[in-house]
Amino acid sequence: MTKQTPVLTFLLASSLALTFAGCNKGTHKAEVENLKADLARVESERDSLKKKVDTVTKDRDQLKDKIDELTTSRDQLERQVNSLTTSRDLLQKQVGELTKARDQAVTKAQNTQTQIDDLTSRLQDATQRVSQLEGQLKQVQAALKDLQEKLNL
Repeated sequence: MTKQTPVLTFLLASSLALTFAGCNKGTHKAEVENLKADLARVESERDSLKKKVDTVTKDRDQLKDKIDELTTSRDQLERQVNSLTTSRDLLQKQVGELTKARDQAVTKAQNTQTQIDDLTSRLQDATQRVSQLEGQLKQVQAALKDLQEKLNL
């Protein structure tokens, strides 16, 4: 629009200069008609450019709104990422603690199983020893009974 203003001013000044200069009326009329046609063309171009400016302004405003919307969405996503990162870190810490506890429990279970196996073996040995002692006891009792019978005779 600012480029058109000097053109309009020039055309208007030219038409006034020719009017006051006292030029030939036939030439003057033709020039006036040419100037009117130029003015109409320039005004038409100006109106067209105004419409384009309005359209571009609307598009720009829509793009600004879209940028604001996308910025808000990005900020929300960043907050979600931060929240999920914090959750992931906590979960990794819990996994580490649970893994350590599991390993300790496995070690304890293995130690307990070793103790159970040892006690089972000792129980079998003791049971076998008790069986042997019971056999010996029966032999001693039988021998004692024989001696008592011999003494009572």
